[in-house]
Parts: sequence; C-alpha cells; structure tokens
Amino acid sequence: AGNALRELTAIASPTRAAPLPGSVQGLAALLDQKLRPLCADVTYVLERAGEPDGPLQPASALAVLRICQELVRNAVTHGAARNVTVTLGLSGGTLTVAVRDDGRGLSSERFVTATGGLDNARRWSEEQGGAVQYVALPGGTELRVTLPA
Repeated sequence: AGNALRELTAIASPTRAAPLPGSVQGLAALLDQKLRPLCADVTYVLERAGEPDGPLQPASALAVLRICQELVRNAVTHGAARNVTVTLGLSGGTLTVAVRDDGRGLSSERFVTATGGLDNARRWSEEQGGAVQYVALPGGTELRVTLPA
C-alpha cells in the first residue's frame, strides 16, 4: 500500500502549481523531484549529458516529465529493477532522455505491442515530433526518447 501511495502521489501531484521549466536545467530539477519518490526502494540516479543548458518549450518539458514517470514506474513495478538511471541531454536543439534499468528486461516484441504506459510514452513523444527507441541490454532495458527542445 505504501508503494502504491508513493506512486500515485509522484504521478498525480500537480505540475501546474508552478510554471513548467523553460530550460533543460529546470527540467532536470523537476524530473529529480518527481522521479525520486517512484524509486524509494531502488537506487536512482539522474545524469546530465550534452550541452549544459538551453531553452525548452513547456510542451516538451511536460511530455518528458510524463514519459519519464511512466518509464521509471514500469522499470520498478514491472521490471523489478533495483537500479534506475535517467540521463537527460540536449544537443543542437534536440532533447534526449534515456531510462536505463537492470530489471527483467523487455523484449523487442513486447515493446512494439505494448499498451498502457509504454503506449502513452510513445504517443506523448510523437505528439511533440519525437520518438521512443528500445535498446536491449544484458540484464535490463534502456528506452531512449528524442524530441525537439
């Protein structure tokens, strides 16, 4: 019950109470605030890559936030991950976020046919002109999202 309450609070807590971040640095801070509660029982790391900062459209910030919440929740809940790393990067106007875990893994077939959270992540990414890419890892999964900043 405690895990379910933490998940619900992290996902449902208002993001609109404060304006969405207009920079990648601001998005990193918001991601850390929203993802950390989902990872209460696992090791969680947020990394930065690429350019140190840059402007970010609010719609892209919201899409990345929602996508990351789904992917991290899936890694912990369905993948039984013990370690989750989220890497946020900016390069030449393209925002990239990778969610890597050491869980059970996800097959490429399951990725393509997935419904629910993974399907939502793909839809939110596509709505912003982006895509979600599956990367099989030995002992885990990485999902990479790219979209215009």
